Amino acid sequence: MPIASYGDYGFALLLVPTAAADYLEYERFQLMSHLDPFINAGQVTVFSIDSINNESWLNNHADPWYKSVRHQQWNDYVFNEVLPFIRSRTSADTPVITCGASFGALHSMNLFL
Repeated sequence: MPIASYGDYGFALLLVPTAAADYLEYERFQLMSHLDPFINAGQVTVFSIDSINNESWLNNHADPWYKSVRHQQWNDYVFNEVLPFIRSRTSADTPVITCGASFGALHSMNLFL
């Protein structure tokens, strides 16, 4: 799955998209241009990832058990692939803060990185 990254220094900010959006959602809505001064000052490195909500919670044709399994697979992806990627671009000691809007806020609160 694609990951967008912006910047090289500072704490790591992991953006989780809203319900059915993708990893470029925050760029399209110009959040990145508002974060540019902080990115360019080396205060934050931003990472934005995809969700699979269309395959899990928003999939009206799926059994609830499958939805939860699919979502857990996404959580595993974040812990086993995204977090190590962030650590490889920053450091083991760099704080990672998660955030999002709407469904992305729910997911970011449940990640507990």
